[in-house]
Amino acid sequence: MKSDAAALEESALWMSLPGGNDVIEWFGRVPDFHDAEIISLHLDRGGPSRLAIHFFKLQQSITHSKGVMEPTGDAIVTFELDYIVDLNLDGFGHQNVIYGLKLTRADADPARAPYYAIDHSPLDYEIELEPCYGLGGKIRARTVRLLFELGRPKPPRPMM
Repeated sequence: MKSDAAALEESALWMSLPGGNDVIEWFGRVPDFHDAEIISLHLDRGGPSRLAIHFFKLQQSITHSKGVMEPTGDAIVTFELDYIVDLNLDGFGHQNVIYGLKLTRADADPARAPYYAIDHSPLDYEIELEPCYGLGGKIRARTVRLLFELGRPKPPRPMM
């Protein structure tokens, strides 16, 4: 459980990003992305890269006992990233479910410095994808914008 100070700091970071207020307003808080699914990751060295995640709003169940939450609405949150500093990703499959996502300012990481595409800046962001099944890892970027779209993603192509 986050302390009140940590939760306020996290909210301030999200609200400072273009599109962050829209995400917080719809979810009612900074979403944790528990059981969310990564639906796409597009890396582009010449323009913005995009990480799209399908997530849902939860509410207390009316039909089940206390503590049971039910999805009440679907949304796709896309992280638009410019100037990728570093990637450290593992796993990928037909379904890429995460336990959670953390968005923070990125501290310098001397162990990863040899992999940096551009020099580290205190303005860099880090997205940590905590894997459950499939893709997980970290992405560092100089800038982050959030795009928010209500609804479910298109069904994936059938597996070969």
